[in-house]
Amino acid sequence: MRRATASLAFALVLGASLTAKALILEHSHAATSEDPTEELVAFLEQRGFETMVPNRAAEPVWVVGRREGCRVSIANVSPQGWHRTAVAEQAAGQRLRFAFDGELHRDQPVERTKVEDYRRRLVRYLGFSVPEPAVRAVVLGPHCPEETVGPREAELLSK
Repeated sequence: MRRATASLAFALVLGASLTAKALILEHSHAATSEDPTEELVAFLEQRGFETMVPNRAAEPVWVVGRREGCRVSIANVSPQGWHRTAVAEQAAGQRLRFAFDGELHRDQPVERTKVEDYRRRLVRYLGFSVPEPAVRAVVLGPHCPEETVGPREAELLSK
């Protein structure tokens, strides 16, 4: 009889645990369903750029801003580094920077972005609401001054 009671108790705990995890995962998914390109459009427009989003079906989705001969392209990229080839093709012959953790980097700091991604996944799994890490690729055209996207912008882009 004790064995049956223990099995029943284990089944109840397991069922409650799975139910709680399903609710937590559903809640964390709902918190991240916003359109990330809208934030990039607003960022560029606040700085006087005329913006366009060329292809929302592409991965990553690039937001392009133009101002006085200066062309800036910004995209949300995978913290896992999956977009590196597409980003390199987009940036061919131009200056490429990555905004992450309030800093600009010449190359995506993949190890740091992966660790932060996994850390935030764990926190969401535990039931807390945290956004995915913001890792942004920034391509500056040849006619853009270097300060077009500086440290202040890097901080804003990586929030």
